[in-house]
Amino acid sequence: MSARALKVLAICTLIGIIAAGWAVRLEWSSWGGQEHGKRVFPNFAGTIETVDRLVVLSRHGQMTIKRTATGWVLTESDNYPVRSKVVQKTLFDLSELRKLEPKTQKKERYGRLALQDPTAKNAESKRVQVFSKDQKPLADIVVGKENLLLQVIREGGLYIREPGEPQTWLAGGDLAVSGEAKDWLSGPIIDIPKGRIAKATVFHPLGDTMVVVQDAKAKRGFSLEGLTSNEKLISDFYPSDIGRALADLEMLDARKYRPGQFPKGAIIRAEFLTIDGLVVRIEMARQDGADWLRVAEVMVSPDRATRTATGIAEEAAAIRKSTQGWVYSVPEFESVHLKKNRAAVVERKEQGS
Repeated sequence: MSARALKVLAICTLIGIIAAGWAVRLEWSSWGGQEHGKRVFPNFAGTIETVDRLVVLSRHGQMTIKRTATGWVLTESDNYPVRSKVVQKTLFDLSELRKLEPKTQKKERYGRLALQDPTAKNAESKRVQVFSKDQKPLADIVVGKENLLLQVIREGGLYIREPGEPQTWLAGGDLAVSGEAKDWLSGPIIDIPKGRIAKATVFHPLGDTMVVVQDAKAKRGFSLEGLTSNEKLISDFYPSDIGRALADLEMLDARKYRPGQFPKGAIIRAEFLTIDGLVVRIEMARQDGADWLRVAEVMVSPDRATRTATGIAEEAAAIRKSTQGWVYSVPEFESVHLKKNRAAVVERKEQGS
């Protein structure tokens, strides 16, 4: 196909997309009901500053995001801080929701729009409830899946249903609500880039000690100490994976730490020393089918400090302030490398290799 033909085809395709978008807009605007274009919560924008509590119900359970004197917290996570920007965006998006077109009223079809009971098994829907300080309900809506056509024509859209009402709606707006704590909680747990790590030592409960050091000659910038001439790494990635263990460390959930809550004899401990003298010690154990991690100690190494003592001390204090007294559920991709003992990392070389 010639360049001119391709150009004509592209122009025709663009015109077709624009025409389809306008056709959809005209169809909605000519819909006979009086609800088209109206805000779902017409008075909500003026009450955002009075919001005291936001509740999200989903197949994952209930999450209660509450306003406090120091910011928003997640009640079910022992009042761990929540990212205020996520809360503010959610409230703003609720205020901007507009009805576009009525959809099904048949309960058996709710699943197609992800508007079934949010607490049902495998449900993709979420119910969002907002309350004032006097417990007055300010907004209550079941949120379903996005409408991709509206995304294409930049209208933005999703399916919604008011609880207790059979009518479902295609709505204009952008309301992406998560039912998982990880998408609300303030994170990361800690963030120390791999390039700052000089040495990391991992102590396994059955006696294995893995020592990883920054090494410019190593394939990926880190090497494992203690390898004999008859041994080799199963994967060259292991040392660098340990080196980046504290880089943008993500959480799934958080709880208040109870001294002694980790089972004895099952705790993995690790110490990280940075090139500028910061020392971070962590502990990790598996409980209730999840890996839980805590920052046990943060300090300054006077022997390795290369920045001003004040600068490193301030960093250590900031980490202690945000992590002290907390234990974090971490995803498998964050914990898997710390859990590897020597047998999972080192193998004997084949003869002649």
